Amino acid sequence: MSHGLAGHHLSEQSLDRLLLNTDDEASRKARDHLEACAECRGHLDSLQRSARHFELHVRARTEERVLAALDRRVPSPSRRRRWELMTLGFVAAAAALLVVARVTPRQPAAADADLRWKGDASLTVFRRHAGAVSILSDGTRVDPGDGLQFTADPAGHHWLLVVSIDAGGHATVYLPYGGSTSAPIDPGRRFQDTGSITLDDTRGPERIFALFSDRPIAADDATRALTEIGRRGAEAIRSTRHLPIAAEVQTSLLLEK
Repeated sequence: MSHGLAGHHLSEQSLDRLLLNTDDEASRKARDHLEACAECRGHLDSLQRSARHFELHVRARTEERVLAALDRRVPSPSRRRRWELMTLGFVAAAAALLVVARVTPRQPAAADADLRWKGDASLTVFRRHAGAVSILSDGTRVDPGDGLQFTADPAGHHWLLVVSIDAGGHATVYLPYGGSTSAPIDPGRRFQDTGSITLDDTRGPERIFALFSDRPIAADDATRALTEIGRRGAEAIRSTRHLPIAAEVQTSLLLEK
């Protein structure tokens, strides 16, 4: 079982978890590793300094401009969810994931890069609740008004479609938000979504699906499959982990509201 160590150093995902103060087995092992590894401590210190710099010197200057751009470019809010661009404060708690990784990229060791390409593609979902940011695991309970944001390791795949179905039978295309087909992504770099989703007040299970592919997937195909799952009710949402869609890799995450 991997705990985020690659080539005897912490992976980017492990460093991200440490920046978010995640308390799980992988993070505890990563903290143990830091005690004996000066190089990884240096990487983490660099990311923490960059996060502080961003929060103190960059965010205040750019937030107003970003919000103005949002007003010009984003479609009108729907009944269920609204699309926001960096307005939930994710950057304050997880700047390394959203911005710092671009400002101070860590060059992976050869073994780390090899794992990135040979491993499975994965989606990480972050939740902002009451000012705190956490990484969601399968079956996590969430609340209406919580913010969600995505990062992904493409593992060599060129396209990503993120969709969901909730207990009300609503199928939603999260990425690209409201789009008609998969979003193009860089196959060799972690994808970091710059937008966030605000959860509505529909109670019950909601399952998010991430479809990684080498060719774009039509969103209509995915939403038809989602609608059929929703028609079968809450237990079908909880138990269905893959869509009948041709994709190289599929992952899913169950949320409970």
